[in-house]
Amino acid sequence: SAIPLNEQLTQANDVTKWVLLCAGSNGWENYADQALVYRAYHMFRSYGIPEDHIIIFHYDDIANNKQNPTPGIVINEIGGPDVYKGVPKDYTGKDVTPKNFLGALTGDQQLADQGKKVIKSGPNDHIFAYFGDHGSNDLVSFATGILYAKDLNNALIDMHSKQKFAKLVFYIDTCHSGSMFYKHLPDNINVYAATSSLPTEDSWFWNYDKTRGTYLSAFFANNWLENDQNFDLTKETFQEQYTEELEHFLKARQYADNHMTEYVNSIQHLMANIATNAILHTKQELNNHKCYRKLVDTFNDNCFNLAQNTYLLRKMQIFVNICEQMDDSSDADIAVNRLIQHCKSNANQEFHKIL
Repeated sequence: SAIPLNEQLTQANDVTKWVLLCAGSNGWENYADQALVYRAYHMFRSYGIPEDHIIIFHYDDIANNKQNPTPGIVINEIGGPDVYKGVPKDYTGKDVTPKNFLGALTGDQQLADQGKKVIKSGPNDHIFAYFGDHGSNDLVSFATGILYAKDLNNALIDMHSKQKFAKLVFYIDTCHSGSMFYKHLPDNINVYAATSSLPTEDSWFWNYDKTRGTYLSAFFANNWLENDQNFDLTKETFQEQYTEELEHFLKARQYADNHMTEYVNSIQHLMANIATNAILHTKQELNNHKCYRKLVDTFNDNCFNLAQNTYLLRKMQIFVNICEQMDDSSDADIAVNRLIQHCKSNANQEFHKIL
């Protein structure tokens, strides 16, 4: 993880690079999974990695889907370029299975004998794998089946024992994706794993396209791909990509937490019968819809755009709790005005996107 990204991902001497990209899902509602794989394919090709060393899994039901307003074209950002053109069809449709995915990763000879592309790596080689779809505890789902954490990690351990790589990097972008490696992946087999969520945490699509009626991307993968486009890969390492970036996210979330706490403290006199801590952490039932809507709209318009600062969506329960303590509509008006003042005096432009 301390080697610059371009050295990890480009050809050099006797080191061969392999890339495995998999969108496990199908269906228009999962448009983003395949669009991200297509974008990543073109990125890796731009690094000079040959097509025969990049393996693509995609159901291939998006580009020519009847819901696609631009037949034959897939985009990953609104107004962005077509990312579908030129993408190979190594594994499509019903061939996008957990078994074939592990087979392609481990260099299964039976697949190779069938003319399928597999990773034929050796002891000096570097491998990058990405998987995007949905997940739950200790599993990720394909449209055709389930891949369990134990099976994935056993494959990685077996590959290491057979000296099929020098370094392997694995990114997983699903809900609960942390559970695919937590307490499963050994720390001594030269595998660097990054996931979009903690073992018990959800992961999220991003960038909704009203024209297409679906999401085009996902937070984790979009940040990874944008990072590669905007940073000097001759200097940045994998470790830096997810600890300098992580530190920024954590600081942003801490800022948001403090922002909400300070606001609640500023209107505590309107809620004499309940402590600040209870307002921040309990979950009361919403009945005062008018008050709640006022506070949410004010917050969205004057403090943080909720579409761009999705972490703050988790904090809307605080407004529910505040409103349920308001006996007088005039108190709600005071709370709204105080919220506007608080946001104007405490805005921090350093954190323009709190995820």
